[in-house]
Amino acid sequence: MGVVKSVRLKGAEMMKLSLLRVRWRPAAIHTRYWSEGCPEPVMWIFESRTTSSGSSYSPMTTNFGYFGASFGANQRAAGGVNFSMWALSQKGAKGELPALDQMPHLLATGNPDAEFSGFGHEGSGVKIRNWTPYAHQPESVIQALRVEKNGIYHTYYGYLFDEAKNQWVLYAVGNKVPRRNTKAILRASSFCEVPGPPRVERTGDVERVLDRRGWFVDATGQIFPVDRMTTKARFQNHGIAISKDHWFRMTTGGVGFS
Repeated sequence: MGVVKSVRLKGAEMMKLSLLRVRWRPAAIHTRYWSEGCPEPVMWIFESRTTSSGSSYSPMTTNFGYFGASFGANQRAAGGVNFSMWALSQKGAKGELPALDQMPHLLATGNPDAEFSGFGHEGSGVKIRNWTPYAHQPESVIQALRVEKNGIYHTYYGYLFDEAKNQWVLYAVGNKVPRRNTKAILRASSFCEVPGPPRVERTGDVERVLDRRGWFVDATGQIFPVDRMTTKARFQNHGIAISKDHWFRMTTGGVGFS
């Protein structure tokens, strides 16, 4: 093993070069998914996979909260599902908590051994613990989310698909008070980041690749394929594309730039 301490370049062509700084831990890329035929979905279904040799974390981000899985360097789901329904973000941590009847709360889960719990880092909220739905580490994960109006609340139902049993499994049901009395519809967004703090995680040279395909369902039950993905890329090593087999792809990290 060797260590590169410096690189010295010389020549007239050096005047055309510029310094490019790459993060040791790549910054997360954020994306959003759309379907032209379904502007107001009440349900969505997504399948996710990775083709990267590095671990990655890429939940769906919704009004219900974070909902998704992590992938290991073996390109398989790591085991657990990360679900976080926020009551107060870190930015709002200095403010007052909502009244009790305005607080988001969990109603049910599909595993009798699972526990209703909470979290206090980077804000506060509720989550489910003591359940590892992907202990068999599948090559892709399929999940669904639907919403309906329920009095002052929007009630969310999150599902996971068990390919071994060929059936849907209820993951979580929860209530959340919408902002400004908004409609009971779903957005479909996501991000992809590298697990671990920057002081420990130093694999920014490994490109993380996350692929998705999905479908939206409107209030009449009609199904529409997701046909567009957008992003506001902040760094040169962020990218979105279509894979050769027609999945939506987002990437972060790596040292190859065009």
